[in-house]
Amino acid sequence: MDPTAIIFDLDGTLVDRGAAFRPYAEKFHAAFRGRLGEIEVGALRDRLVEADGKGYRPKPELAVRLLEALPWRSLPTADELESFRRAEFPKLVAARDGAAELLAWLSERGYRLGVVTNGSVRSQTTKLHVARLIGYFEAVVISGGIGIKKPEAGAFHACLGELGVAAERAWYVGDHPINDVVGSRDAGMTPVWLKGDHDWPDGHARPELIIEHLAELRSHLGPM
Repeated sequence: MDPTAIIFDLDGTLVDRGAAFRPYAEKFHAAFRGRLGEIEVGALRDRLVEADGKGYRPKPELAVRLLEALPWRSLPTADELESFRRAEFPKLVAARDGAAELLAWLSERGYRLGVVTNGSVRSQTTKLHVARLIGYFEAVVISGGIGIKKPEAGAFHACLGELGVAAERAWYVGDHPINDVVGSRDAGMTPVWLKGDHDWPDGHARPELIIEHLAELRSHLGPM
C-alpha cells in the first residue's frame, strides 16, 4: 500500500551534518584562537568530528572530550564550549543533495510531509530554516519540544497525530538503524533506511526498503 504521508529524520537524512564541520572548525578556531595552542584548521576539524560521535555523543561528554583533545593554552569551561556549539553549528548545516528536489516532488504529488527529530527546538528549527526546507512540512516534531525521544513510539505518533494520518499509511525515512528504522517500525510505520554513516546492527531485521540516495525514494512510490 502506498503511503499518504512521508515523514523524515533530519540530521544525516535531510541535512548533511558532516559538511558543516569545516566551516565550524574555522569559526571555532577564530573564536578560541587566543586560548588554543598551535593547531591547523584541518586537524581541528578532525578532532571536532571525533568528539561529535556522529551527533550521538551526550553533550556534556562532547565538551569534556574537546577539553581533553585540543591543545589549550587556557582552558574554557565546558559551558562555554557547549554554548558556542549551540549558537554556531546549526547555522552551518546544508541540505543533503537532492533533499529539496525530492520534497518538492513529493509535495506536488500530494503526499503529507513531516519531520521527527531528536534535539533542541532552537537547534533543529534553525537547521530546517538554514537548509531552506522548513516550508515543505505540515508537521515538525522535535524531541526537545515534546519530551519524547526517538526511538520511542510516542515521538512518531505525535507527528502522525498532527498530520491526521494512521501509522500504516505513513513511511518514515531515516539513517539511524535503531532511532529511525526500528523506532518507526515499532510505531507501526513502514521504515525506509537511508544507508549512510551507521552500520546495521546485529539482532535486528533489515527493512524491506533501503536506499542509498534520497532521490531513490521516488522509484518506490507509485503514481498518485
